[in-house]
Amino acid sequence: MNRQKVDNIPALRCRLAALALFVLGAFPASAQQHPSVPERALNDLHWTAISSGVEYTAQKIIDDPVVGDGVLHLVRIDPAQAKLRLLMASSLDRQLRTAKTWCSEFGMAAVINAGMFEPDHLTHVGYMRNDDQINNAKWAKQYSSILAFGPVQPGKPFALILDADADPLTSYTDYASVIQNLRLIKGDGKNVWSEQPKKWSEAAIAMDNRGRVLFLFIRSPLSMHEFNEKILKLPLNISRAMHLEGGPEARLSVCTAARQLHLAGEYESGLIENDSNHGQWPLPNVIGVLAEKHAK
Repeated sequence: MNRQKVDNIPALRCRLAALALFVLGAFPASAQQHPSVPERALNDLHWTAISSGVEYTAQKIIDDPVVGDGVLHLVRIDPAQAKLRLLMASSLDRQLRTAKTWCSEFGMAAVINAGMFEPDHLTHVGYMRNDDQINNAKWAKQYSSILAFGPVQPGKPFALILDADADPLTSYTDYASVIQNLRLIKGDGKNVWSEQPKKWSEAAIAMDNRGRVLFLFIRSPLSMHEFNEKILKLPLNISRAMHLEGGPEARLSVCTAARQLHLAGEYESGLIENDSNHGQWPLPNVIGVLAEKHAK
């Protein structure tokens, strides 16, 4: 791990959080409805099973990227078959780990950022709870997307992405894991970001209209309006999506016999406008999906 880069994380964290607030204020929402893609078109992406209930694919979505290869990496999870997990350093040993280490140490098939974090390197920027372990009890008004999984009552969906300004607040109370983040796509596929010049590498999580969860990662920079438009046009049937992390701290690791990937973001407008970072910086919180042999 590069010592200088680790020491720069607090400043970077503040700037990324400030950037999110700037974008929300400077570029008001402009909802755009996209028609649902026929389910038969899902085969066009050539998904590969990498664990029980977990599939992987990649698709080039930028023809001439500023940096990187323009490839979007996707992990699709059926939460009825594969168990999602929220891993928080604050409830373990308070030690940060790279996505690769989170993945291998805890028997995950894949892990992705759980969201942005505060300069203390432990606290999530919005509400975060895992069972009775609360990382952050405060709701942030500027973050309108809520991910909930692990129902504690029978008959509930295995996972949900909710709109905080539209769905009843009681919708997530029967779930073991709840995470609040910045919203990308609301309702039935509505892009809530207007066009803007800022671009960055992106890690995001989405849900399709069949209740499956998608981990999404692209190293090549896009504005969030562009990112949303591109993933909505793919045959994914995305209904809602939330931002997890941008720039050099965006992460995705896949750790199965069928696929090994350890990806790191880099580009951030006005911050790091090059392709120099290829190592994964450590993270305090990740969302993972249990590998088949570890599922119980």
